[in-house]
Amino acid sequence: MGSTRTINLPEENGNVTWSDGTEGDEIIVSEPGIYTANVQNACGSFIYEYDLTLTDCSCTIYIPNAFTADSDNLNDVFYVAHDCDFVEYELFIFNRWGEVVFQSKDPDAFWQGDHQNGNHFVPLGVYNYLLKYSSKDIENRVAADKIYGSITIVR
Repeated sequence: MGSTRTINLPEENGNVTWSDGTEGDEIIVSEPGIYTANVQNACGSFIYEYDLTLTDCSCTIYIPNAFTADSDNLNDVFYVAHDCDFVEYELFIFNRWGEVVFQSKDPDAFWQGDHQNGNHFVPLGVYNYLLKYSSKDIENRVAADKIYGSITIVR
């Protein structure tokens, strides 16, 4: 995991012993897992259990499955919505014959449904995409991934 987290008990009067033998109202942990605190005081014994899980939300990607490309200012372009710190990024869009009709290394680029080799628009229909990227996770490590899917152009 690489970093630490602190688990604090609510204010308790008594002696606190954690599952790893640590004593005190807090424990510093570096791995996900279940951590148990046993509190003993004049009223008895209480057990607190904490289940620490980590979710890497450092790179959320949303890719729509359709757009209109009809100049009505509603869903007119296709783009990859993200909150990622990309190290590398490459988006390919293919027609049904496997020809690349759009390609970009810019994560903020959008596609209007035009063909990259001319000044005409591609026909209505279904197009496949491949997004290859690498981004930094919450620990600043670089992780690579690929996303495949399809988009439908409707006019």
